Amino acid sequence: MQDFEYKEINGKIELTKYLGNEKEVVIPSEINGKPVISIGPACFLMSKLESVVLSDNILEIKDNAFNSCSNLNEVLFNDILVNIGSNAFCGCRSLKEIVFPPYLEKIEDYAFSWCSGLEEVHFPFGLLEIGEKGFCFCSKLKTVFLHENVEYVGGFCFTGCRNEENPNFTVYTDPNCDTNSWDKNWYL
Repeated sequence: MQDFEYKEINGKIELTKYLGNEKEVVIPSEINGKPVISIGPACFLMSKLESVVLSDNILEIKDNAFNSCSNLNEVLFNDILVNIGSNAFCGCRSLKEIVFPPYLEKIEDYAFSWCSGLEEVHFPFGLLEIGEKGFCFCSKLKTVFLHENVEYVGGFCFTGCRNEENPNFTVYTDPNCDTNSWDKNWYL
């Protein structure tokens, strides 16, 4: 596949670098007959893409994969993605809405921090963990609802979401949520 550098790991493919300059990218489901299962660290770092569609095989988006893609305004996740790495979408300031896939379990530290255009996120019922500062300084984010299955929310996860221009930012938690295991500063 000429638009990507990649490596094979145990018969599966991880994309390591995007070489193209397209504004709309569809992640391939296979390369040389082998499934593409992950987007590697910094694969799209600072690229000019505006839209990305994940193929059906992608299980993980690794650290910094889309970091500082300031024009990225649309991400279409597949249904089987389970992990989004640290800083994966940090600084993607054109993102306005994120609809997470149903089986997503973990959003790591700083994954969506400084997404200053982000207004809406839709967390899946199966989400278990959001890392430290996962959504900090998403200054246009209006409302967040955390389901009862969330086992951990890291410190300062939503810092900077409530601000002078966005004074009504609110996080709602399911009444059955056990927040005792969450970082004591999760909301700050």
